[in-house]
Amino acid sequence: MKKVNIAISVIILIIFPLFLVCSENEKISNEMQEITGKETPREAANAAIEALQKLTNEENFQNLGFTSLKEVKELEVGDPIPLKGIAYNKLLNFEEGSPINTLFEKNKQFVFPLLFNGQVKTTVTVIKTDQGWVFNNFGGTIYTEIITNKRIFSGWPDTLDVNIKDMNIISIPGLNIEMVGFNINNDWWLIPTFDNPKIKVKQYSKLPAKELMPVIKSYAIEFENEYGDQIKEKRLVK
Repeated sequence: MKKVNIAISVIILIIFPLFLVCSENEKISNEMQEITGKETPREAANAAIEALQKLTNEENFQNLGFTSLKEVKELEVGDPIPLKGIAYNKLLNFEEGSPINTLFEKNKQFVFPLLFNGQVKTTVTVIKTDQGWVFNNFGGTIYTEIITNKRIFSGWPDTLDVNIKDMNIISIPGLNIEMVGFNINNDWWLIPTFDNPKIKVKQYSKLPAKELMPVIKSYAIEFENEYGDQIKEKRLVK
């Protein structure tokens, strides 16, 4: 029972991540979410920056992960990175050999790096809704680490042309899996962003999706068999 409780606790942290660790940060995040829908993703990201700048002061900038108030006041929006979600239940029904893009959730999301002097300081995520493009979350450190990690662009075969403009972030929250994905010549390549002994892949290894996705599906089935009933009772995954 203890093992099950631990697993459920992990899932809770996955599905409801605390991007901002203190009450001050949560207050700012909540106020930023009041931004009305915008016509484009970049407009939503710029609106999020403007709100952040209004709500940040000498007392709270460090709580938000900045080293100075100047960094906040001079933030600029970088180029967007598509964020593609894969639902846990959809993965369970994935047919081997099918394109990975058939798993992607329909809702459109982008992660925007926020830059100070050309350096990524944090990120903001925006999502398409019926009201337009809106702020989704701010300050996800994992996305900052992914975007700035040089290992993503090293160790590729010389025959493959990999560019940052083609980067995608692929998230399977139900299994706590975050990957970087590149669609190269209509073939998806995936890069796990941390070691996962359950799927026996190393952090920042470069793997064809057609090889990795069946392994991830097998892990999802194993997880479902062990914890599925408890998860469904809590309605923690979709």
